[in-house]
Amino acid sequence: EFARLAENNGRISVINEWLLRNACQQMIQWQKKDFKLQFIAIKISLKQLENLHFMQKLSSILQETSLSPGSLILEITEASLLNKIDVIEKMLHMIKHLGVQIAVNHFGTGYLPLQYLRRLPIDIFKIDSALIQDLPVNKESEAIVRMIIALAKSLQLKVVAEGVASQKQKKLLQDLGCTMMQGELFSHPSLANEFTASSMQKMSENV
Repeated sequence: EFARLAENNGRISVINEWLLRNACQQMIQWQKKDFKLQFIAIKISLKQLENLHFMQKLSSILQETSLSPGSLILEITEASLLNKIDVIEKMLHMIKHLGVQIAVNHFGTGYLPLQYLRRLPIDIFKIDSALIQDLPVNKESEAIVRMIIALAKSLQLKVVAEGVASQKQKKLLQDLGCTMMQGELFSHPSLANEFTASSMQKMSENV
């Protein structure tokens, strides 16, 4: 409801810029604490990709926070890629040239035409959680997940399973060749200070 309101009154771009800056700042703080975190992933909207000033803002934020571009992943939903492909393609190539990684979020539900994959500089497929939830009981979902993993490997891309909530889902994904996952099985959503405290405790226990 909040996001829809922000979209309607034109404030979503300002909010997304604030989110991007704060996430980059937080990543730098974690790196200074020697947390073993390689990447931080942030969702961006279609409106941001349509904004000609987005690249300037992105470059400015990376310089301002001193975050390495290679540590940042920008996620865009598969459905968004079906709109205004020419504009998005140019922006994604500029982002890629900057050194930032690009992930397609909720992959497998928007049915992105395969010819687009040759045009877009994608690094990561993130398999939609709806497919993962159905994985143990739905052979069609399993077939789609298997196809996505095979496609990612053939294109030399990374693949991440979203919304993994059970050991059974994890085991099935591992059997299918997917080793990168996220979801409630590994951690519930938490505030930055909660994550920091939890990680510091784990680090002290391993000393």
